[in-house]
Amino acid sequence: MSHKALLEIGTEEIPAKLAPEIHDDLLDTAREIMKENRIPAGEINVMGAPRRLVLIFSNIGARQEKEIEEIKGPPENIAYDDNGEPTEALKGFMSNKGLSSQQLEIRETDRGRYLYAVIEREKKSVFELLPEVFADIIKGLNFSQSMHWGKEEFEFVRPIHWICALFDDRVVNFSIANIDSDNKTRGHRFLAPEPLIVESVDKYIDLLKKNFVLVDPRARKRKIKEGISRLEEKYQVAADLKSDLLQEVIHLVEYPTPFYGEFAPRYLDLPEPVLVTPTREHQRYFPVRDSKGALASGFIGVRDGSEQSLETVVEGNEKVLKARFDDAEFYYDQDLEVSNEARIEMLKGLLFREELGSMYDKIVRLEKIVSFVAEKMEYPPSQRESISRAAYLSKSDLVSDMVREFPELQGTMGGIYAREEGEPAEIYKAVAEHYHPEYAGDRLPETGEGKILALADKLDNLCGCFAAGLQPTGSEDPYGLRRAALGIIRLLDDLKLNTAPEKIITIVLDIYEQDEISAEKQVVREIINFLQDRLRYKLESESGFDYDVISAGLEGQKTGIPGQIARITALDRFRSEEKFTELVTVYNRIDNIVKNEAEKKQIKSDLLLEKEEQNLYNIYWQTLEKVDNWKEPDYDRLYSLLCDLIDPVHNFFESVKVMADKEEIRKNRLGLLSVILEKMSYLGNLSEIVVE
Repeated sequence: MSHKALLEIGTEEIPAKLAPEIHDDLLDTAREIMKENRIPAGEINVMGAPRRLVLIFSNIGARQEKEIEEIKGPPENIAYDDNGEPTEALKGFMSNKGLSSQQLEIRETDRGRYLYAVIEREKKSVFELLPEVFADIIKGLNFSQSMHWGKEEFEFVRPIHWICALFDDRVVNFSIANIDSDNKTRGHRFLAPEPLIVESVDKYIDLLKKNFVLVDPRARKRKIKEGISRLEEKYQVAADLKSDLLQEVIHLVEYPTPFYGEFAPRYLDLPEPVLVTPTREHQRYFPVRDSKGALASGFIGVRDGSEQSLETVVEGNEKVLKARFDDAEFYYDQDLEVSNEARIEMLKGLLFREELGSMYDKIVRLEKIVSFVAEKMEYPPSQRESISRAAYLSKSDLVSDMVREFPELQGTMGGIYAREEGEPAEIYKAVAEHYHPEYAGDRLPETGEGKILALADKLDNLCGCFAAGLQPTGSEDPYGLRRAALGIIRLLDDLKLNTAPEKIITIVLDIYEQDEISAEKQVVREIINFLQDRLRYKLESESGFDYDVISAGLEGQKTGIPGQIARITALDRFRSEEKFTELVTVYNRIDNIVKNEAEKKQIKSDLLLEKEEQNLYNIYWQTLEKVDNWKEPDYDRLYSLLCDLIDPVHNFFESVKVMADKEEIRKNRLGLLSVILEKMSYLGNLSEIVVE
């Protein structure tokens, strides 16, 4: 007979943005601990609302699963003496493992007769095990933010107020953080505040639903989307359902009821971001659009409660949003009275960081960085001027009233104010989008000017912080340098800027030194290593490339980050081919013989005595000699050329004595192998490839 179990951890409100990761951790922890205790868990459902985390187990057996452990002991001839009595070796084995003679048996093996202990684990009652199991699950959770309360040493994401724990209809009794488990839960904080008795696991979800709590996030999502659909049809609008906001709202409410609110159409004269940001980011409402896609003078909110007195709720939310819009309108009008030049002058008094100067110092550096990058990109002079102008204007909005009130609008407002002053589209668009990408899944800037300015901004942040000794440590990254590094990698790859990272980093640090900010030269290597670590992380976590392929591609002939990514992508494609394994073998044969040799590149054709080395040299000269002049390696062509070397290299090793007695002949042969290895390294350091 199968059983069900319930664990509900009642807490103070859990931050909505943390809920998804907590639910994932709760499921993983539960599975692991149930497995450790040999409890057949069946199906495990994770649920939860702002004030509770919930596990519901279905199809649990009444007893643990059977487990038999076999332990190999000493050989028979060592276990017993000539009289058949147990030796000290056998007694020690039995004592260490807590065995009796009845648990021993002799087995024939390839190495002779050995004693084996066969241990069958006791199958305990699951009900008796659950108190410890449930306590271990709660203790085993990890949180990015946690707290302790009162005199408790125990930490949790938020203080625990109750624990409901059941096995079918029986209470699972245990205590944690001075809270005793029982069969009581809580309904909605305001609509059903009294404790509720849960008669059985089967009745739990319906009991909460009757008391205005939809404990399953999927049910809340359905209710929200169904309610929004009805409002869209009624008011002839389309809600701007940004996925991360929808996810957040799902975990903000226990019993969602969508509602429609309106605001005065005159506010639509404000720039759209000025309206959308307070609507979405501050009030957690969904903006709505009309049939033409234009922003409409309404919004959809989600109330935590029933439809009772919903008109009053709508009216209150409309007043709150109106106050936000009035503030935004006032700040916007005030900002339009101040020129960008005046704001830029004000940046001289706005500190970037004490070690790194003011924000005005930063825009001066940005102008120099974008000029270097635009030159490397071979942009025409007019476009270079536009990018430099965008860099000059890029931080002006940081001292605006609007950005002080709504920091999320930095960059966006800078673009709007640049447009209002008549700057060309390529300039104000670059200013508006230069903070992107701000996180792993964020979009890249759309314009070339915006991409170069975004790259310069992130390079300046990264290099400046490293130069000032502000590198990330462990999980701490207060200046967002890991995000900046990933953004730099994405932007370099998108721009196909294959300049060696060392050169770019050195240029940026040299600009800092010109500003009399100390930047030791070893910082270049630290930054390069940091970028390479983030590139490895990106390629492993996002692209799924194997570790050895990434290592081979990163450690090949020096190239820019786009070249490394292209090389790793090609290696991943080639490794499924049979010839690739042969090529790796050839690489390793050459590498093993030349890696510790000096003066490897002296090749004189008149010293090539054997036909096999002459043949290898001719093939190299005809195909690979000019590889290092390729502006952008064609990895498919390179791979094909290298595969043509497989047989000639093997023939060379079989017929030619590389370490010849005569020094000049030996150096000549090592030189030939060295230049071939160098060209092979354009495909990567193939010694890193794991061949099965």
